Amino acid sequence: MLTRISAIMGLGTSFTGTTHCGSMAEHMISHYIDMFAGEAHPRTSHGEQVGVATLSLSKLQNRLLNADHPPVMRPTVIPEAELHAKFGADYANMMIEQTRLKALDQREADRLNQLFADDWDGFADQLRAVMLPYERVKSAMEAAHCQLTGEELGLPEGFYSDAVRYARFIRERFSALDLADDSGQLESYAQSCV
Repeated sequence: MLTRISAIMGLGTSFTGTTHCGSMAEHMISHYIDMFAGEAHPRTSHGEQVGVATLSLSKLQNRLLNADHPPVMRPTVIPEAELHAKFGADYANMMIEQTRLKALDQREADRLNQLFADDWDGFADQLRAVMLPYERVKSAMEAAHCQLTGEELGLPEGFYSDAVRYARFIRERFSALDLADDSGQLESYAQSCV
């Protein structure tokens, strides 16, 4: 199965000229860990980190897509001063630039809200049909004795929550983290991640 998926991902990358289809929010969370954990990095692999992030994103995606109503999108807020204070000028400027490439303005937020309002179930049903339930993903990871949380990776308290919250700013790829943040749901979700 892994070989088959890897071959399909390789073909997809070749056809599209981008790794977007296989390197989204889960990988951005792992990159955040590698970029900002410093001396506190638990020396876990990219795969271990992506595994934990996959579980986090499964829970978030299930929450977003199984809601009774669509998310209400609003223009992207880039917390520039906060990013500068937390990450320093070089990283903050890179993060701001990457986020501007995908940021929603009011017109785009209104357009998405109208699309969702017109046919949320038609949109979400296509994704629900291929999305695994969170509990199934979690059970498979437990059976394989995988780490399930940032704490189990060995990250300091609160660091994984920050990774979930700030990873969206690392790349220009619009992911479930962006959907959650631009609809006002990411902050509370990130606080629940350990």
